[in-house]
Amino acid sequence: MWCWSHPGGRELRRFDTGPPRVRAVTMEGETLIVGDGYGTFRRFNRQGRQIGGDFALADNLYDIEGIHLDPDGAMLLVGDDPAFLVRLDAERRETHRIAGETVDPPMTEPQGIARDPVSGNILVIDDNEGLNAIFEFTADFALLSVTPLSERAATRRRWRCSRRPASSSSATTGASGSKSLTGCPRGRASPSRSISARPARSADAAHPA
Repeated sequence: MWCWSHPGGRELRRFDTGPPRVRAVTMEGETLIVGDGYGTFRRFNRQGRQIGGDFALADNLYDIEGIHLDPDGAMLLVGDDPAFLVRLDAERRETHRIAGETVDPPMTEPQGIARDPVSGNILVIDDNEGLNAIFEFTADFALLSVTPLSERAATRRRWRCSRRPASSSSATTGASGSKSLTGCPRGRASPSRSISARPARSADAAHPA
């Protein structure tokens, strides 16, 4: 089920999307793209009628929990089984990937994603119990900060990595040219807690042709 809402919160339209749940949504012009969390997507017009058949964004991406569409047609995706942040270009080729467990602190349950309209940075919501945080990455997937949101985590300090070139992060480049980053760039944390990258772990990410 999905509903269009007025910016003030008033419901404008409600319709059945078919799948038992809706986990990821984004707009593509006047078209709504809806994902069921299992890798299957559907397009709908504003009247709630499905456009075309079901489709997948990539053969190796299934548990997609959040999606953001850039103006150039590229897509940012997050999922939590296993946890990942992925960028697909307009041709749906994977160009960047981060495994959630390689980030420090770990990004274990990313559920939503957006891009800051001013800075262009990537914002990922992680609803891991006990942290509930916003992970902020540069456009090149370098971790900038982790901001706890939950009451339990509110007493913790805000972790911030000193921004350094993406090349200072552990990275793996696949045959297709996609780059996998493994953690936060080494540097000093602000205000006083130091964050350093965990030892690099092998990235066996599959990249669509």
